[in-house]
Amino acid sequence: MELYEFLTTTTGGKCLFTMLVSMLPIIELRGGVPFGVAVLGLPSSLAFPAAVDTAAFAFWVISSK
Repeated sequence: MELYEFLTTTTGGKCLFTMLVSMLPIIELRGGVPFGVAVLGLPSSLAFPAAVDTAAFAFWVISSK
């Protein structure tokens, strides 16, 4: 299975793609949730925790140094 196909067709892949987008400094949480819901078609109950957890993890990693 191709990586792009995995990221756009499976629920786990869509959550992972939302998490990857949420890691980008410019987009972060404000763009991660709409990307997951509008672009990938994830329910907001999955897109929101994926984006929030990733943003919190990224903040924790940056602030711990």
